[in-house]
Amino acid sequence: MSGIQIQGVAGNLTDNYDPRTKILHLSQAVAQNPSVASLAVAAHELGHAQQDAEGYFPLRFRSALVPMVNIGSYLGWILIIAGLLAELMPAWPWA
Repeated sequence: MSGIQIQGVAGNLTDNYDPRTKILHLSQAVAQNPSVASLAVAAHELGHAQQDAEGYFPLRFRSALVPMVNIGSYLGWILIIAGLLAELMPAWPWA
C-alpha cells in the first residue's frame, strides 16, 4: 500500500479515508492526541485504505452508492416541501 496521503481535517468525528483521492483525513483530536482511542480511529481509517488497495468489493460498492445517496438527500427536502404544499393547496389547477 503506497501513495496514501494523510491530511488534517477540522471538526469532530470527521476522520475518513477517501478512496477517490487516496487521502486519509484525521481530525485534530485524533492526530494530535497520543491515546489508545486516537490510535484505534487512525487504524480503522487505515483499514479502509488497505481495503481500497486490495480492491475489497464492499468498499467499491459503497463508494459507487455515495453519489446516488447524496442526490437522494437533496431530493428528500424538495419532496417534503412539495408534499406540504400539495396538502395546503385546496386543489391543483390541473386536477
